[in-house]
Amino acid sequence: RAEAGRTVEFAGVPSVGLEFFSAAGCANTVTALSPAATATSVTFYFKARTAGALDITVSSDSLTSATQRHTIVAGAASALAFTSAAQNLALGACSAVAEIQSRDAYGNASAVAAPVQVQLGASPATAVSFYSDPSCSAPVSAIPLSPSSISAAFYFKGDAPGAVDIKASSTGLAE
Repeated sequence: RAEAGRTVEFAGVPSVGLEFFSAAGCANTVTALSPAATATSVTFYFKARTAGALDITVSSDSLTSATQRHTIVAGAASALAFTSAAQNLALGACSAVAEIQSRDAYGNASAVAAPVQVQLGASPATAVSFYSDPSCSAPVSAIPLSPSSISAAFYFKGDAPGAVDIKASSTGLAE
């Protein structure tokens, strides 16, 4: 049974993107609650934005703290992001592998629900050519991204000197 004036505090690891709430509507964030003196439990809610393991600890001054592990899963894929670094190439040289990844609204890697074609493009448009192989011999304008994989790879070759912006896009996925 809770003592009058006792405060129950909440913490989580990892704490990035984690919020605690006092009600199911998740409108008012809290870091602690003070239950009624006759209460034997405290109800709280949380939202987490980082996929993976999450340990939530509840503690109070005179009670033993308790920790519970949760698994947060990524949301539906809604965006594409490059996971490979920008590259500097000699004119006509084939690049190292370039990778794109499907992600949820919070930036977590997330598989697409159905196969999609990712269109490849560049600005200026004639400055680069795209390929499916590391020898840059099989030209492509799009690469497949399947539900069994969160990423897709391609290669490119510079066709004109100068800086180039490479883009990957697919219907329903933000760039």
